[in-house]
Amino acid sequence: MPRFFDDYSNTYLTHDSAAGRKQQRRGWKFRENFKIHYARHVDEWRSGPYGLAAAQQAFLKLKSMDSAPPLPDGYTMEMDEVTNSTFYVDEAGERTWVRPGFVPPAAGGPGFGRGPPMQNRAPPPPMMHQNRNQNQHQQHNNHYNGNQHNQMRGPPAPPPHQNPHSRYGPPPPQGGPPMHRPPPQFGGPPPGGPGGPPGRMPPPFHPGVGPPPPFAGMGPPPGGPGLPPPFPPNFNAPPGPPPHK
Repeated sequence: MPRFFDDYSNTYLTHDSAAGRKQQRRGWKFRENFKIHYARHVDEWRSGPYGLAAAQQAFLKLKSMDSAPPLPDGYTMEMDEVTNSTFYVDEAGERTWVRPGFVPPAAGGPGFGRGPPMQNRAPPPPMMHQNRNQNQHQQHNNHYNGNQHNQMRGPPAPPPHQNPHSRYGPPPPQGGPPMHRPPPQFGGPPPGGPGGPPGRMPPPFHPGVGPPPPFAGMGPPPGGPGLPPPFPPNFNAPPGPPPHK
C-alpha cells in the first residue's frame, strides 16, 4: 500500500487512506506547518524587486507622487494603461517597476496614513463619559415609564370603521336575558307569580303580524280562527269516571 508523504512536515503519514489524508489536512498541526513552509517564500518575495515594486505602488496610490523622492537623471516615468500602474524607463530603454532610490515605509507605519497607536492616544474628556451615562439612564427611565403607562391605559381602542364590540365578541341579542340578574328576595314569591314582581314581558307584536305559534305540547289559544269557542264561565264539566277501588 502506498504511504502518503507530507511535504510541509517532511514526514510520512502513519495512515495510507485518502480519507485519513483529508482528515490530516484539517488538523491544526498541518495548518501551522503550511504557514511556516510558505512564510519564508513570502519573505523572499517581499525582499525582492517585485515586493519592493508592490510596496511602492501601494504607497503612491494612498499618497501622491509628490511624497516620493525625485527620479534620478536619465529615468522617465510612464503609465501602464492595463494595470493603471507606473513604470520607469532608463536611458537604455529598459523598463522596471521599481522606482529608483525610493524605499517606502513599512506597512502600518505613519507614512501609510494610519492614525497614532492606541497607547499614544489621549483619553476622552470626563464630560463625554458623564453625558453618555446620563443618556443611557434617561433611556432606561423612558422605557420603564412607557411600560407602566401602557399597563395603566389598558388595551388600545379599535379603529373607527370597526365595531367596538367585535374585539370582545358580539353584543348580546335584543330581548335576551340580562347579563346580571338581581338575586331573588328571600321569603317572597317568585317573579311572575301571585303577589310577586312581574316577570319577563313578551315583545310587542308588529301590526299585521299574528301571534307566535304555540310551543310543542301546548294546544292552540282559545278563540282562535277555525277553533271552537271557549267554555262559558258557569259551565259545569261532566263528571269523570269513578275512581278505581
